[in-house]
Amino acid sequence: MAVEKKTVKNAAISVAVGGLLSRAIGFVGSIALARILVPEDYGYWVIVTMITSFFTLVVDAGFEYYYIVKVNINQGEETPHEEILRIENSIFFLRVIVNLLLFSLQFGLSYLPIDMLSSPIDKIVRLLSFVHIINVMGRINEVRLKKKFNFNKITKFNVFSTILSTIVQIICALFGFGVMSFAWGSIVKTLINNLGLVSIGHFRPQKQYISQPVLREITSFAFHSWIGNIGLYLNNQIDKFLLKQNFSMKDVGYYSFGNGTAYMFMTYVVYPQGTVIMNFISNHQNHPLKLEEFVAFVNKFLFIVVLPVQVLLFVFADQFVNIIYGAKWLDAVPLFRLFILKSFIEILFYPYSSFLTAFGKVDYMARLHWFSVVLFGISLYITTQLSSSIILYASIFVICCFVFSSLKTLFAVRISQISVRRIISRLSITLLITPILAILLFIPLINNVIIEVSVSCLTLVLFYCLIAIYDRETVVEIDKRLFGSKIKKCYSQLIIRF
Repeated sequence: MAVEKKTVKNAAISVAVGGLLSRAIGFVGSIALARILVPEDYGYWVIVTMITSFFTLVVDAGFEYYYIVKVNINQGEETPHEEILRIENSIFFLRVIVNLLLFSLQFGLSYLPIDMLSSPIDKIVRLLSFVHIINVMGRINEVRLKKKFNFNKITKFNVFSTILSTIVQIICALFGFGVMSFAWGSIVKTLINNLGLVSIGHFRPQKQYISQPVLREITSFAFHSWIGNIGLYLNNQIDKFLLKQNFSMKDVGYYSFGNGTAYMFMTYVVYPQGTVIMNFISNHQNHPLKLEEFVAFVNKFLFIVVLPVQVLLFVFADQFVNIIYGAKWLDAVPLFRLFILKSFIEILFYPYSSFLTAFGKVDYMARLHWFSVVLFGISLYITTQLSSSIILYASIFVICCFVFSSLKTLFAVRISQISVRRIISRLSITLLITPILAILLFIPLINNVIIEVSVSCLTLVLFYCLIAIYDRETVVEIDKRLFGSKIKKCYSQLIIRF
């Protein structure tokens, strides 16, 4: 048990540190790009991601999820080595076929004479089709490393590839490549990551281990995943489809900028932990008490560490956007704040987001995604017919996200048989103290910078003091899981002084 906790802790630390470094690098790069590029470039990139994500989510069935669900590494319950080899080689064989298909379809699609593929979008889609070829060897190496919680080297290559990608993007932007800068950066990042995964993953295809029964089982699993991925794609992109049809490219650019910037901290610090969380859940499907303890810890960490950052971004949105990105992006601040509010929803429900996939319930995920397509589609379409306000459009989108996340959490709780009551009991003090941060949400009404900063500082100090005094166990637990109790002595002295 101690070894398991240490392994999960080390994985979480590696992902967190790598996420912070990547966030810092990406943050610097986003500042430079926002000052060089124009809102229309961001609008074009939204359309590009709509097209490319169609292939990665819809056509790509995600065979590697089968590996995460079926392979067990718990001591005494391990999947036999021969069976793992059959699963790995069967997945790789399917991956080769599918990625060649992905490349051919995306490359060919770029030549179709349709409005959505007008220049420069067609050239970018064509260039990004090579990502599927590059990804052939990397995917299986990545999933086998993550299953064993071996995240350290993966993180190093990710940080290194992010640095090179950012440099390439900035250089391309300076030389007038415009939106193509994003594409070349993506190619470089994918290439470096996959070269690194191949060098450290040590997977070598072995034809004799390709198993027809395993192929059939993977294909059956992938079919349900594929159905769900179609719904997931439409769920993720339906707001953007309607954006392009009803708003100017500049508004689309502001929407994309506000969304991406509001989620920057979440993207680089929280979301990378999703793989760690999913693997932990899949390895403890039959241990609901362990799952409850883990979910409670993730919730505490999000409330204490992540939520204050998002609240501060909401409060000082105008200053943040103006100083960091420039005055030309101030029109995106209302959208930025709306997506910050959406991030609060993500923080609340995030620990439950991986349960259905980790339990192999891809059919449940498929139904939920298709329900969300109907919900989002009808709600947003009616909104565009009644109003031309991009703010109202984004507000309805946030409300729909809350409904969808609530339903997904409800299914997750039911499938895993965990007790929300017991989880909440572990969070009781934290939940009572967290609303203090809500005071910061009213600071934008003050319109006095000195008072705003003063109240913010006092509120945060009060929040962390109350956490330290009344929720001592949470601080000790975070210290123990993430830092190995290295700051426990210092913390204890602080508590004595209080």
